[in-house]
Amino acid sequence: MRKASMYVALCGLVGACSTATATAAAASRTPTTKASAKHSTPPKVGTIHMKLLAQVSPAIPEYSPREGWLFTDGVRWAAYESRVGTTRLIDTASGRSFNRTDPEECAGGLLAVGGGELLYECEDPECPDSARSCMTPVSKSIESIYWSRRYISEDIEGGANHIVAGISDFTLPPKEGFSLTKIGSNWIYGDLFDSNYHAQLTFFLNWRTGAIVQSGHAPNAAWNLSLEKLAQPLCTPLRWTPDNYFFGYERPFAVTGTELPEPGPQGTKSKPLRLLRCGSHAEEVLTGPTPPSSSSVQLGGRVVSWIGSLMIDKKTRSSTDAMYLTSLYPRGRKWHGRVYQLRDGSGELLQHTANEVFTTNGGRKMTDIYYGRIPKS
Repeated sequence: MRKASMYVALCGLVGACSTATATAAAASRTPTTKASAKHSTPPKVGTIHMKLLAQVSPAIPEYSPREGWLFTDGVRWAAYESRVGTTRLIDTASGRSFNRTDPEECAGGLLAVGGGELLYECEDPECPDSARSCMTPVSKSIESIYWSRRYISEDIEGGANHIVAGISDFTLPPKEGFSLTKIGSNWIYGDLFDSNYHAQLTFFLNWRTGAIVQSGHAPNAAWNLSLEKLAQPLCTPLRWTPDNYFFGYERPFAVTGTELPEPGPQGTKSKPLRLLRCGSHAEEVLTGPTPPSSSSVQLGGRVVSWIGSLMIDKKTRSSTDAMYLTSLYPRGRKWHGRVYQLRDGSGELLQHTANEVFTTNGGRKMTDIYYGRIPKS
């Protein structure tokens, strides 16, 4: 008989956050020191010309619209399924690449790369006809359901497979679902969503033990999927606040964006991404020609990349998506290098490692993957 999932409070993982919610609210109302933003003239945006790396024909595009897409760990490894049942691994640190057969019954299921692991969604023998997912009522008297799914993490270096723990005990209210999208050496990041695919709640699943942590946040911590305790203490004076739509942390930097109280142009509520640094109350706005949005922000390998908005008509305020990145400098007075915009390969997904950047443009008939080298600037 399956057991119900047990949710663990984040505050149990960070020693000093027993009153995290109240502390976060107080911190947002009463800043201890006024932050001073840098007001230097932004440098001219550079260009990275992307080259075609591969074209992949999805086997089941109706089921998996992201099949064949390339994912990275933000530092070293990139991976995509080059053909049905085969994953292509790229070690961008050494330049070597090689093929590996997907875990059994996981063809087309690559979801994420991180923490030295690959994450796959696989066929589930508990589902009719071994489908990828199915749901069954817990009981006639309880209005909740089990989502039966099977996920496998695979060690990049050694190739060992591990069945992700905890999924068979995952219970949800009716008409709700979930997705897993990021993996580290201990935890997986997931989203709960309603029947209209609107995200309702973020959660974290320990794929080794099956422990589940809800997304209650502490002002003095950031998530780290490769830590055993998940929560990583922030350096002074960096703090997470409830109005952050994104908060990424790689010491000594944090990248964050904040929601505005009222919608701005074209209905957006997001402020530009800002770069923060340990030991400083200053901040730098990460912009291309126009402020970026919150989508596809990745911080890792001393590089930050994001999808922003490129204004194409100032009169109508119409814009199109554009992709940017910049290298970070952990030492010295300069915080980051030149901001670069990607050309000739824009797509739906932007990923990078410490020295290469990749874009994926998915399609029902063909998925195009592009790559480019990150300039040493």
